[in-house]
Amino acid sequence: MPEAPSEARSAIMRAVKSTNTKPEMKVRSLAHRLGFRFRLHRKSLPGRPDLVFVARRKAIFVNGCFWHGHDCKRGARAPKANAGYWLAKIEANRRRDARARAELAASGWESLTLWECEIRDEKALRARLLAFLAETSSAFPLRRLPSSFETGPSDPPQDEGARPARIPHPEEPRSGVSKDEAGERRAQRRRSSRRARQPRAS
Repeated sequence: MPEAPSEARSAIMRAVKSTNTKPEMKVRSLAHRLGFRFRLHRKSLPGRPDLVFVARRKAIFVNGCFWHGHDCKRGARAPKANAGYWLAKIEANRRRDARARAELAASGWESLTLWECEIRDEKALRARLLAFLAETSSAFPLRRLPSSFETGPSDPPQDEGARPARIPHPEEPRSGVSKDEAGERRAQRRRSSRRARQPRAS
């Protein structure tokens, strides 16, 4: 059985960020500049994707090559200390990632995994984002998303789609009515209301 890492090593590993990493921030910045709006780290979705495009039913994972076991030079690098423990942990991450992608697909979502080593080429990254996000998902086009996948009030402020319709104030004049006319109408309603409340003479 692989030996557990020392407390000092564990503290170093805990300090490694899993969200808001530099590769993720680069993808978010580019997607935003391309005109796409998205949610962040949706806990209600399998794998908690880094970028979630609710209306398109698409999700993007931005993975570090080492921790998620990419087949690139950095991902293939073996840990120098306690290799057995860390390799087992990386393999567990790979199985978890595959399971999350399968669950998303079964729910009618499409997912894209962007690796740390692939993000350095911004031109290629731009092309991949546009190709992935240009069209809405054709899988299960008439299927309604489970309520747990819908947009919720606790989500981060970045949202997809148009701004919500503005709700006028009750005292705001309607279109085509001047402020003076609207004020006179309100005064008439108040006078009528007061007369209606006054007791009638017997």
